[in-house]
Amino acid sequence: MLGVGATGRTWSGAAARGLAMVQQRRWIGRAVAVVASVLVLGIVAPTVARADVSPGPAPLAATSVAGSGDLAGVACPTVSTCIAVGNKVFPPGRAVGVVVVVRNGIPEVVQQVPGTASLYGVACTTPTRCLAVGRGLGGGPLEPGDGALVPIVDGVPGTAGLVDGTELLTRVTCFLHQCLAAATTHGGEQGVVAIERGRTRLRLVAPRMTLRDISCGLRTGCIGVGSLGDPAAPGGGQGASLPIVLGRPGRPTAILGTTNVPGISCVLRCQAAGDSWTGDGFLGLTVGIGPGGAPLVAVPGTFGLSRVSCAGLRRCVAVADRYVGSSVVAIDRGVPGAHQPIAGASLINDIACTMSGCLAVGFQTGSGGPVGVVASVPLAG
Repeated sequence: MLGVGATGRTWSGAAARGLAMVQQRRWIGRAVAVVASVLVLGIVAPTVARADVSPGPAPLAATSVAGSGDLAGVACPTVSTCIAVGNKVFPPGRAVGVVVVVRNGIPEVVQQVPGTASLYGVACTTPTRCLAVGRGLGGGPLEPGDGALVPIVDGVPGTAGLVDGTELLTRVTCFLHQCLAAATTHGGEQGVVAIERGRTRLRLVAPRMTLRDISCGLRTGCIGVGSLGDPAAPGGGQGASLPIVLGRPGRPTAILGTTNVPGISCVLRCQAAGDSWTGDGFLGLTVGIGPGGAPLVAVPGTFGLSRVSCAGLRRCVAVADRYVGSSVVAIDRGVPGAHQPIAGASLINDIACTMSGCLAVGFQTGSGGPVGVVASVPLAG
């Protein structure tokens, strides 16, 4: 069974091989100042700054979620309740999507979603209504399925629906009356699926664009981020963003000084997360997007920032990839602090924040295979 990582990297159901794929981007042990500029939607940012490298805070603790194998996405519709989604793999490789409600940081019983192979993302429109996206089951063991949509009401998943023309849906965001999902077609093309009143419509993005994440804000509108070219090859890709207006993706714009930008969170302005190739290795970056966005800031000790979530204008938290395990980085007014490891997590895939704090989700490898984990994360300031 093929899975999709937070940055778009893929791995099989074997967690060890999956972790090796993520660790291809080795982090460098010293800070590297990357002299570059960023051009996003016509806004030029200053040159790259460098984050404080003072010792980080003590590690946070992850809690395992029995009955899950890998938690890939999370949304928090209230300050006390979050919805996490992912999958569970059963020998000899059969997989099913799962949903778990997390209240005050404590996971409840895992619920399986028939007709799905995995769920990768989730977004909520009200405190009780959410939408998960992922991959549906194919007609046979070797036949790929279509992208899947799963409504979730009061924490209970409904019947999965399929989106014709797509193979999987990886991320979803909901804004006003519409939800937008990042999609991959059976032919490997990238697109945006607009979901409104039970209807879906797929529109393709530019051929060289790989769409990693989408977010919408009151002043920013909806923006997608990802990469142009192959970000896994040293110097082979370039981070990019594109506007999405009424479900229609616009033309991608390169984000100079970045290799890949897999995460974005918009409120009144947008905070993105990515990485840059320095010549010696990859280095994690925070990326301000749009008017009022902060400049690129490097985060030493990381080889990439993947997901990011913001609570209000000032405070955000990003997921940082490191050579061993994952960590989180608090961002205050666009400036990242030291990264904080999460003990008991082999990889963190996603994070969601409210004004009271954040919840990170991922997995921990073990002798019996991967097990999903959740971790409560405080906000900066």
